[in-house]
Amino acid sequence: MATNGKVLDFFKKNAAFYSMFLQNIDQKRIVSRYLSMKIMRAKLGCRRVLCVGGGSGEDDLEVLARLPRKNLEIDYLDPSAQMRGKFLRRAKLLGLSGNIRNVWTERFESRNLKDEYDLVLCINVVYFLDWQAKAGANALEKIYGCLKENGTAVIVVRSAESSHTAIKRIAGGGKTTGETIRKKLKELGIPHYAETVASSINLSSCFKNGEFNPGKNGNRLLSFMFGDRWNGLSAQRRKKVISAIAEKTTTANGLRTLEAMHEYIWVYKHSTKTATEQADGNPQALGLARRIRKAINSVPDFPVKGMVFRDTTPLMRNAALFRDIIGYAKKKYSGYGIDYVIAKDMQGLVWAGAIANALGCGVVPMFRKDLAGEVITACYEHEYNPQRVVNLQKHAIRKGSRVLLVDYILATGETMRVMSRMAEHSGGRIAGIFAIVELESLNARRGLGKYDLHTLVKY
Repeated sequence: MATNGKVLDFFKKNAAFYSMFLQNIDQKRIVSRYLSMKIMRAKLGCRRVLCVGGGSGEDDLEVLARLPRKNLEIDYLDPSAQMRGKFLRRAKLLGLSGNIRNVWTERFESRNLKDEYDLVLCINVVYFLDWQAKAGANALEKIYGCLKENGTAVIVVRSAESSHTAIKRIAGGGKTTGETIRKKLKELGIPHYAETVASSINLSSCFKNGEFNPGKNGNRLLSFMFGDRWNGLSAQRRKKVISAIAEKTTTANGLRTLEAMHEYIWVYKHSTKTATEQADGNPQALGLARRIRKAINSVPDFPVKGMVFRDTTPLMRNAALFRDIIGYAKKKYSGYGIDYVIAKDMQGLVWAGAIANALGCGVVPMFRKDLAGEVITACYEHEYNPQRVVNLQKHAIRKGSRVLLVDYILATGETMRVMSRMAEHSGGRIAGIFAIVELESLNARRGLGKYDLHTLVKY
């Protein structure tokens, strides 16, 4: 996947937020503002929300306070009665008391949750959950099980590449990171994707004359970072920790800060229905979806071990099925006023050509190479290739024309995201996106939510 610990693409696309990040360098503010902004932009339905290990609400409530409050219902779960009191006081301060529905003082693993949620917040608490258990008794599975269809959970966890994590590892901690959680989610077969957001912890008050000062604020920091583990460390290990803090902090604009990169792991529970079932619900369309699924050849351990390759070439060999898929696309998009169907080379262009012929419009190809004249080029990370290149002839799309993007399969969705940006950069207006197969577990739809995206069969 393109999103990993080194990709901070969000900051490139959101200059206003990046500016705020530079001005505030406040870890908790970054977390709450980023999450609320992301949830609002994704237009996630957030009527029922569960705060797992909500603590004092310093993270969770700051996020929820920025969301629309009409019909918002909040359930809270934390084993600490002291934290429960702080949570309720903070909710009152933020004007959210009327939105609190249930407050439970117990462990997440032991609570029998009967309701399902639109949004589950798990912010910096996964370290305390039993996420290492096998399938059937795993906290990550329970989080996923709490979601309604099309619900979302967000797990905020330290990045393995963070300076903050490196310091915790000196003291024997820092073992639970975004990388470990992602591996477990993959093992459990839970759909997710991750992104990294950088923030900083202001340690200015812990330093004096350029040296770490183990006074009140310094001890508070060490207690915060290591808890009871700090008292059990040897003098030599403590010295190494303090030395690492001094080494890894940076000074800028009079502030002494420590980098604290976090991964935001988004877990989605998609509808169990196929796109065909959702959109049409008629026997003919359902029959087409079943025929497609039956015809697709699933090849294990290809192109790499552990992957299941969905071979769609049998769909093109079956003349009747090929004709019916094209007929379906014609019926769906005939009223869209499509000027061009756009696809990237290989199978995508086969389907695009047939659909364009049925709609009576033109085809605009995007190729990896061999396009004459002036071209627009994009380089991106593909699931099989870290340096995939795609080209589009500069004046191929008439400004203001309506275009339909087509591909035979949506895997990670990165190719389609690149295609959509190139088409819009060239002046096209995207009327729709159509693919035959969608690999649901790879969350191909992220970043494509604003488009009319339709797929026939999901895996």
